[in-house]
Amino acid sequence: MKENEYKILKDEFTRLTRGRDKLKKSNIETETLKEIAQTRQCIELQRKKNNYSVFVYGLEKATDFEIVRDIRREIKITPTTDIYYYIGSAMKEDDDILDLVDEIRCDAAYYGFYNIEEQYGNDSVSVVPAKLESFKASHIVVFPTVFRECHLSFNVASTEFLEIVLTEGEDKAIQKFKEYARTGYPWKIH
Repeated sequence: MKENEYKILKDEFTRLTRGRDKLKKSNIETETLKEIAQTRQCIELQRKKNNYSVFVYGLEKATDFEIVRDIRREIKITPTTDIYYYIGSAMKEDDDILDLVDEIRCDAAYYGFYNIEEQYGNDSVSVVPAKLESFKASHIVVFPTVFRECHLSFNVASTEFLEIVLTEGEDKAIQKFKEYARTGYPWKIH
């Protein structure tokens, strides 16, 4: 992602996690009612500004993953990494991304991939079977360990990548996904 996009994402993530941590702390320690009211008022204003689902269940209960999942919907990210995630196989040349079947099929017309920084539904990369090995050799390509609902596993993997970027740095995230390229992505629904 571009540096300015990273800064916006990081600022929003930091603001929300600090608000969450302050709310958690206010529930444990006895802060003045005024401080608690100010924190809640600030978060309520932010909830009205952004459509974050973490506010539905309570920010104080949100995990870092859930916060990243919400803010990535609101912030456009320009992919800059060379990590691609498998999203399915199309059986006919004219099939679009919505018609992909999940498993890797040797008789497929093409295979679909998203850059890990993309949001689901944005531009995909189509690779014909004859070029798959070349594509895998020139990019970091991650396949899920379970070929069921690849679009859902992509959303989870993409959010996890951004969470690691924000909490541990881009180098750690790339390293982790290089490992997933070797072992497969062990996804689970969050």
